[in-house]
Amino acid sequence: MAKESDPEPDAEKERPNLDAAGKITSPVENVSPFASFHIRNFRLLLAGTVLSNAGQWIQQITLSWLVYNLTGSGTMLGSINMIRSASSLAMIPVAGVMIDRVNRRKLMLMTNGWLFIITLGLGIILLFDRSHIWYLFVFAFLGGLAQTIDQNLRQVIIFDLVPRAATPNAVAIIQTGWSLMRSFGPGIGGFLILWVGPGGNFLVQAGAYALITITIIQIQFPARKLDAVRSSALQNIREGLRYVAKERVTRTFMIMGFVLPLFIIPIFSVLPPIYAAEVFHGGPEVLGFLLSFVGVGGIAGGVFVASLG
Repeated sequence: MAKESDPEPDAEKERPNLDAAGKITSPVENVSPFASFHIRNFRLLLAGTVLSNAGQWIQQITLSWLVYNLTGSGTMLGSINMIRSASSLAMIPVAGVMIDRVNRRKLMLMTNGWLFIITLGLGIILLFDRSHIWYLFVFAFLGGLAQTIDQNLRQVIIFDLVPRAATPNAVAIIQTGWSLMRSFGPGIGGFLILWVGPGGNFLVQAGAYALITITIIQIQFPARKLDAVRSSALQNIREGLRYVAKERVTRTFMIMGFVLPLFIIPIFSVLPPIYAAEVFHGGPEVLGFLLSFVGVGGIAGGVFVASLG
């Protein structure tokens, strides 16, 4: 039996060198698909991100089903998704400035706390009254603002917690977790609607945000200099827009980033509730299955990218 202090040569070759904080201290030439799991801070970030993604997809299926169940209107279903998308797009430049200028632990806690409050509030409202739809639009707008900050912040923090040599692996693992929740989250949301109702569904999401807070508190964020505060927020936004307009590669990636939210995601958001109810004559569990199968291919793709150097 090999001693714990005397690992086998192959295992020693795959394991990256870690410092006391759990960060990789030397470049990793042959990165294994799960190399980033050796970093404790990354594991905490991944756990919180998976919970956040699960809450997002459960929330999306619940909102879509509620809107179509209350109104029977595809126009209203598209409108609430438009409200969420509009708030997200408007918040993107502001989110970048906030991520640069605000302490990232505090920003994560504030954003997660905001999502917890509005989710808990909507869950309580739905437990007593679900005859009005205006508060669903308010929730979609406020949730879109907060989730834009949260999603961008979690991507940036990867580069704070993981050395540059291991960041492609870490990003791929995060995206694989997103795909897992993209596959299982809608199905879970559909069955939660059947078991505990829409109000109880949102209360479960609020519980997930409470668990995310625990992971944020435990992450050890590295110290960094806030150089962005030397200039105004508007100047930061103008500089960012000029940089995107000037740099061809960055501009191309930005355009590619708008393809999904503008042309693909709206189809998955609007049509499945109508198909589930009108074509397949099913309930929220059918809607959950329809949305779940969209993300299955992303799991295999994420594992493949994680194995690349």
